[in-house]
Amino acid sequence: MLQKVRVLGIAPYDSMKTTMIRIAKQFSRIELVDALVGDLEDGADIVKHYDESKYDVILSRGGTKLYIDEVAKKPVFEIPLTYPDLMGILKLVEGFSGKIVILCYPNISSDVKMVCELLERSYDIFTVHSWNDAREKVKSARDQGYQLIIGDAVSTSYAAEFGLQSMLLVSGPESIKTAFNDILRVYKYFDSINTEYQNMKSFLLSAPSYDFSMNAGGEIIYSAKRIPDRITNACRELLPMLSDRKALEKSMSQKKVGKEMFFIRSVRAKMPSPVWYFSVNVSISETGRHTRFHGMDVFSQEDLTIYAKQKESVHSGGFLGNVAAATLSKHSDIVHSSMPILVTGEKGTEKTIIAHQIFLTASGKRDLLYQISGSDLSAKLMDYLFYSVHSPLFSLNTCVLFKEMQYLSDNVFGDFLEQLAQILPNVTCRVLLTYEYNHFEHTHNVDEMRINRIKNRLKCKEIRISPLRNNITNIANYALLYIHEQNQLNGTNIIGLEPEAMELLESYSWPNNTNELERILNEAIKTARSPWLTGRRIREILREEGTRRESTGGLAGGDIDLSQTLEKIEYDIIRKVLEEENMNQARTAKRLGIGRSTLWRILKKDF
Repeated sequence: MLQKVRVLGIAPYDSMKTTMIRIAKQFSRIELVDALVGDLEDGADIVKHYDESKYDVILSRGGTKLYIDEVAKKPVFEIPLTYPDLMGILKLVEGFSGKIVILCYPNISSDVKMVCELLERSYDIFTVHSWNDAREKVKSARDQGYQLIIGDAVSTSYAAEFGLQSMLLVSGPESIKTAFNDILRVYKYFDSINTEYQNMKSFLLSAPSYDFSMNAGGEIIYSAKRIPDRITNACRELLPMLSDRKALEKSMSQKKVGKEMFFIRSVRAKMPSPVWYFSVNVSISETGRHTRFHGMDVFSQEDLTIYAKQKESVHSGGFLGNVAAATLSKHSDIVHSSMPILVTGEKGTEKTIIAHQIFLTASGKRDLLYQISGSDLSAKLMDYLFYSVHSPLFSLNTCVLFKEMQYLSDNVFGDFLEQLAQILPNVTCRVLLTYEYNHFEHTHNVDEMRINRIKNRLKCKEIRISPLRNNITNIANYALLYIHEQNQLNGTNIIGLEPEAMELLESYSWPNNTNELERILNEAIKTARSPWLTGRRIREILREEGTRRESTGGLAGGDIDLSQTLEKIEYDIIRKVLEEENMNQARTAKRLGIGRSTLWRILKKDF
């Protein structure tokens, strides 16, 4: 009896992972040992570090599959793109108002042309011959005035880099079924070879420790099993200290990473070129998405990318990612410079996401992002930032984001600005700031005065995010992008909005900007009873929005959104009261009838 084929699935996006899992259950000889999400290099990185003994073949798609081909030691199968897949995406973009181009590889370009002819659509098609070629094709599309890229994960990734909107070509269930059948047809010839391979590798995997060798460049040249990155990095950091050790000289080291302790034994090999053998005993557990340090949130690029995907924000092809990319494309000269940037906008204009996107995409990328909220900017923290030799402001590989500067009291605002301005000539990191201004006249002038003080004193450039009510022409595109994202994430099948629904959205005032647009569209999609979002349902939701605003008219200016979670409503109320008490936490806690520790705990939450 033939054994089951163990498949490692690497999906470029979440919905493909879900479909892989569901379809695999229909095949008695397929064992999907794991289905993971990894786009492009991330997918290849997963394969590099995944235990080879646990799978027989790899299943992936498009550009991600090409990257995996470069590193995989086992067969890699590709999920094809079928006619129904192509027709679904091309039908959805019929309502898009800008120039559209389709980027695809030669193996599907003829199919794309045929589907376009069947649908009587004359979309331009650029053929991509490799993932290296995709970047130039996307750049060329931007230069020719195209506004929407339809393509695989490689193309949509580069679309975000060049400030273009994008939609991902998605493979459906039938495509995945085809791929599993291909695996079963081919794998019977590899069964006997694979058995021999597993027998050869088994004796290398019995040690309880992580054992590997590393050269002077920090590259692992031998390992008995997958080595977690944290262990690899900890040993790399030891190399300068170990460089003067003689051949066969042993060393013992310890490294603390978070709550974990690494016990590291090392010995320099007796070889012509420097090589060290490491044996590491450690208990590994997954860390959180970021570290809290001296009152600052510290993100690595990987942490922030994972966090953004969990929030469905800045990932390639996502709704907010497209909004951010469109904004930053107008300021590319500023984004890719080294000068400080001030991101300003009204409530709900995604200022923090814009700042995160600058950190992730700017040239001369930094390794770490230190994020400091205005409500956390105490005298003690400012002393650390401005005068400590360990301050991230004086590090070459960091970016420091001062967000929500509107929450600073007048005194703290002035002190902060003067001290930062004084040390700014010596600062080596990238400095970003965000400021939320109010469009109500009685507070707008104060906000504008503060914004001008920041710009003049720090000599920084401003990226002002225009409120949604001033970008009515973009609402149709934003709506289609959000619908596409939700179809991809949740398996819905919405194909557009009725003309009346679009007119209602374009005539609405959007006091909470893209946050509110996202919330309204999400509610409409969740309650939709047809493939179209109707004018009747949009009108009902907008009426409910107005009722909520009227019902909160006496609460802190009436901008607390009661459609949020209870936890977020609580957070917004405390923020408002804190602002009214001139950022005095003791008075705020007393007024709200809670302890200061409770207040502090709530304010530390990141929404």
